Amino acid sequence: MHTATAEKTQESPMPSASAPTTPTPRFKRVRAALRDNRTIADFLATLARECRAGKLKVSELAQWAHALSSLARLRSDQEIEDRLAALEAEMKTRRDLRAVS
Repeated sequence: MHTATAEKTQESPMPSASAPTTPTPRFKRVRAALRDNRTIADFLATLARECRAGKLKVSELAQWAHALSSLARLRSDQEIEDRLAALEAEMKTRRDLRAVS
């Protein structure tokens, strides 16, 4: 009975001096003031136009879209929480005024 053994070769985490290294791609830094859902939507539309123009890969657009939609959802949730807190404070103030009267 013959048993085949697979040998695993471990590569060094550091490249050797003779091995060519690929340069790290440099990305253009983009600053966008994402203050509200409207500016988030505008920025996503800009990215979609860049994708159609071939300046951005579809996979990168998908990653941006996921991140921006998460941010928009968080902003919406925070806005709702802020409005609810304001309403609750108003109701408490009215209740307190009725109790004093």
